[in-house]
Amino acid sequence: MKLLVVDDYAEIVNILASYLELSGHEIDKAFNGMEAVKLLGSRSYNLVITDAEMPGMTGTELCRFIKSRFPDTFVVGLSGSFKALKELAAAGADICFSKPFHICKIEEVIEKRSALPQDTGARSGMNDAGRLPTPAYPYREGRCLPSPLRRPLTRSNPVEINLNAALQDWRLIREGAV
Repeated sequence: MKLLVVDDYAEIVNILASYLELSGHEIDKAFNGMEAVKLLGSRSYNLVITDAEMPGMTGTELCRFIKSRFPDTFVVGLSGSFKALKELAAAGADICFSKPFHICKIEEVIEKRSALPQDTGARSGMNDAGRLPTPAYPYREGRCLPSPLRRPLTRSNPVEINLNAALQDWRLIREGAV
């Protein structure tokens, strides 16, 4: 999927972008709303992840812009402020997460969106409450498993999965011992 990550904190943009690139997505980065508008004018995106509170053009204003010109683009809103999250939702954000958030929650949304046919509306696949259903993914110590490891696990019979062995294998792979 083609994704745009927008936040005025470079660390958040870079961490999200790096993680999502490892999951196989094409990522563009913007560090404010106006940069995002320029990118949106030159390229189409399946999904935009935006912070609510940025200098200049806010994420709420960016969300309104996206929904008015690209209504099928799915928007994920982020903020540490409940008020800002409500404003993002009112502006048309398809789903919002409070900061701090687990990056795997965002990846779950992206995976659900990429599994849907592209010609469906932006809110297809949502439940009656207007939210995407949350699947159960393997977690360890408050963190989700990285996507390359999680995908085979979630497709297997949960009874047959030895999660501890899989996590040990993953640690060995990361440390270069294999």
